[in-house]
Amino acid sequence: MQVENHKEEAPFAHYAELFRNLNPAAVTARLSDVRWDGKEFTLSLLGRAFAIAHPDYAIRALDGGTLPPLPAQTFLLRYLLESKDVVWQGQWKTFREMPWGEMYIKPYTGRVLTRAAFTFSTRLPAFKAACEKMQALPMKHGDAGYQFDLIGGYRMQI
Repeated sequence: MQVENHKEEAPFAHYAELFRNLNPAAVTARLSDVRWDGKEFTLSLLGRAFAIAHPDYAIRALDGGTLPPLPAQTFLLRYLLESKDVVWQGQWKTFREMPWGEMYIKPYTGRVLTRAAFTFSTRLPAFKAACEKMQALPMKHGDAGYQFDLIGGYRMQI
């Protein structure tokens, strides 16, 4: 892969190379939501299922839809490489408190929070409709708070 966009392609290329040496049995032992069929891992991100071929990385959306952008694919690679199941402790954590959260807080703010603010502005009914289309659960706090199944046992509220 010829790296042209160092902000997105360089991290992706780095983790794709680490992914080649990944032990699939170790992944499924750490992550109960990930399946391995001998050729591909399957997992879900924000309610969409993806298959990721191993050892030569290739991703496909099981719903036939578009592939996630490169930063999301890098996130999936890091999830497979580094994450593990967590037991709910009864307390929410901020994004910054999550492993590697500091690295992703700025892109998350720009790609999620700011984009949502500009897209929906004060149009709460449109925001609610979009969240419900993604099967998010309404929360009682905030003007329009929702909880999403992010990945594995991780949940996100916005």
